[in-house]
Amino acid sequence: MFAFTGYRPMMLLLVVASLMAHVAPVIADDDADQAAKDALIVETIQKIDNFDITKSEKAQAALSRYLKRNHGSQEYVDLIERFHVDGEAADLADLADLAVEKPRETIGVKAAKLVIDFGQGQRLIDIAAGDDAKRADAARTAMGLTGEKAAVEALMAMACDMKHPQAVRSAAVQAIGLSRNGELALLEAVKDKKLPADLNLSAGQVLSASADPAVRDEAGKLITMPTSASATPLPPVSELVKLTGDVAKGKMVFERICVACHKVADKGIDFGPNLTEIGDKLPKEGLYSAILDPSAGISFGFEGFTITFKDGTQAIGLIASETEDNLTLRLPGGIMQTYPKANIASRQMLPTSFMPPGLQAAMTQDELVGLVEYLTTLKKAK
Repeated sequence: MFAFTGYRPMMLLLVVASLMAHVAPVIADDDADQAAKDALIVETIQKIDNFDITKSEKAQAALSRYLKRNHGSQEYVDLIERFHVDGEAADLADLADLAVEKPRETIGVKAAKLVIDFGQGQRLIDIAAGDDAKRADAARTAMGLTGEKAAVEALMAMACDMKHPQAVRSAAVQAIGLSRNGELALLEAVKDKKLPADLNLSAGQVLSASADPAVRDEAGKLITMPTSASATPLPPVSELVKLTGDVAKGKMVFERICVACHKVADKGIDFGPNLTEIGDKLPKEGLYSAILDPSAGISFGFEGFTITFKDGTQAIGLIASETEDNLTLRLPGGIMQTYPKANIASRQMLPTSFMPPGLQAAMTQDELVGLVEYLTTLKKAK
């Protein structure tokens, strides 16, 4: 649009000054002429190195209007970062939502970083610790990918806070490991024994997948991975997923061990998640994690509860359904039992999965690999 030579910075400043002089003091935001002038001003000031927008109220006004018109775009986030737009003008609640909506995209991660840089990281922490599992996971992911010290520290605090279920704390560990800074902080926490013991396997899986061989080696010395029936430590999940197993043998393992709580088609007990189409839902990595560390990712709707009745007795199971008057539990073994809610004194969610850890100890490594191979074949009929 402009061809500047020699005195480019000075010329750009003159252009901005000229544009400002022709901006009417009060024009509706939706006015096309105003929008065009704002766009030209924003385009021009971006070309000026170290332009101090705080010294020009008209430039600030033009940028503010421009941001409103381009809300939620990559340019919106870039301009907030470029000109250090203050929190009031940036709308931090919207930036936090943008981070949650697109946690693995540049725009979402940059939005999360801006929220943290403005000293409002608690907005993301509250979402990350909230009851909406999908939004919580997205917030943790966006925070982890920023690699910001404040984000890593907040996620580490969440991982170490025993008031959270193990699944939430394990997810925080996974998020910490999404950046180099996070990996190193996680390794340090393991070395200093600051991480709760029930997260060692989650940390081991994260660190064993590091791109840095030094991190992988040190983690291997610090964390003992689960053992198979032969008492031999299993390779990291990142190595197990590369192996191909025997589907027929894997099916035999399923029918020997897993049918006690899971169904595939018409075989098994209807207690844990139905696995008939699990191959469409989880990749190999997710299947190995579910077997080796079941409490690290409890499926929605399969959280266990202890129900205490007014007479002091208790029941334990999964909440199958609930009405205004009754609560129905699915008990271990698949039995359904309904209780009048008037008799219930309290309910408490179990911190761990009903699926016990250590099931791999009843299998050889080949059987475990075969089981996972079999599970990957369980898909919706086409």
